[in-house]
Amino acid sequence: LKGYEQIKSWVSQSLEKYRDELNSLLFPLFRYSYLELIQQGHTSTAKMLLKKHRSDHSENFADDLKTLEQVENASSLEDERIKDYLTNKYVITMSTYSYDLFMTFLQNYKLTKFMSIINEHITFQTTSHVSSKKSIPINQKTFDKIKELSQTPIFWRPLEEWESYYSIKEPKKSKKTKKQDTESQNVGSDPKRLKAIPFPEVDERNK
Repeated sequence: LKGYEQIKSWVSQSLEKYRDELNSLLFPLFRYSYLELIQQGHTSTAKMLLKKHRSDHSENFADDLKTLEQVENASSLEDERIKDYLTNKYVITMSTYSYDLFMTFLQNYKLTKFMSIINEHITFQTTSHVSSKKSIPINQKTFDKIKELSQTPIFWRPLEEWESYYSIKEPKKSKKTKKQDTESQNVGSDPKRLKAIPFPEVDERNK
């Protein structure tokens, strides 16, 4: 609990240029700290950590927090989502400089427990530049959707079949006989084809 609070305080006081990247460390460290405390039987300390710092993550990780709340003892770790947490590493992307700052901080303050959590549960992807945009966190709903999509079978077809399937066919033109075509062309010029217009009757008295 104390170690997490040290890291949180250090991140909040870091240079603004690197703060967004360093903030991305807090939730995975919080989550795995909680689960490790449960594993070791320190339930009261785990609950204290959750109660005291859940507000830091409620905006982006509300569903994950609900899942953690249901973990009250070691037997609760058999939940499918918790197994996913423990077997799949959390990926964090940040600049090499931010990564070096963080690792130096852990070493200077001898936070070996968090170094162990990182080695077991977190993977870093470092870049040569600091991201100018805030990273978009992956919450529980997104995680479940990604998992669902990854299990959806993909059916492959040869390119020729897709081209044939999606080809645009011109509508069929109705076939006309030569006689019909000739009649349609000549109907306007043939006076016999025109409908007769009757003249009004003439009153004999007006003659």
